Amino acid sequence: MQQRTRAIRLGMVLFGALWLAALACAPASAAPLPNCWDIAYAALHHRAAAAHPPFILYNESSQITDGGSPLLQTRKNVAYRDDGVSRVWDERFSYEPYVTRANDPGPPELGPYGARRSIWLPVQEVDASLPLIGQVRAHNPNGLSCTTDGIETYRGHRTYRLSFTTTHPERPALKALWVDTGSSEIWKVILSGLLPITLDTDENLPRLADFEIELDQVDAYVVVDHVTWKYRYHAYAQYSELFGEYYYTGFQFPQTLPEKYFS
Repeated sequence: MQQRTRAIRLGMVLFGALWLAALACAPASAAPLPNCWDIAYAALHHRAAAAHPPFILYNESSQITDGGSPLLQTRKNVAYRDDGVSRVWDERFSYEPYVTRANDPGPPELGPYGARRSIWLPVQEVDASLPLIGQVRAHNPNGLSCTTDGIETYRGHRTYRLSFTTTHPERPALKALWVDTGSSEIWKVILSGLLPITLDTDENLPRLADFEIELDQVDAYVVVDHVTWKYRYHAYAQYSELFGEYYYTGFQFPQTLPEKYFS
């Protein structure tokens, strides 16, 4: 009887030890993910407050294919000014420079741009001693809804992946963001935008393509280094797919450039 009691006690001790070990090895319950709009607004505030170079020099190479066959290839050298004006040397035009605000497919950094950054920054002149009783935010701007999908590693960065849906799919809209969990930096964007080339088809709907915009740290700045888009369309009795890909390289950040560059 005494041996049986000892055996039972030993069994209970071993069971207790195994149970404690199992608890120690079990994953902790996942903390709730932050609100999607809180992450998105923090990312926009961070981007507006971040250092922006007055000028960016870069090279752009691109290719557009139709059904896998080359349709258009370009090489450009670009001098970009912080207010959105660019001087472009394009291979297609014998590198004869021209000045434009229509960067194709877009500027080398994310907005807001120039003087408009101030609207995304907190109001500094408010008396800090006054209690904060509330904040007003448009949590459904332009029919957008926002969801925090989870945390994933993107280009070596730990990021929140945010998904956006719109009640107006016929209009250009934000579709996804990858936001750094620590710095609030944006490392990737997906958005729908107008197709950058003209198609000779009978479709009358707005031609929207999904643009995937990837960013990277170069020196002290975060810049766009890779953009892709694709568009499927109906041509005669079959479908074909357009695909565009752009690489931005050779970044330089001069503090001054000749005024004639942009006149």
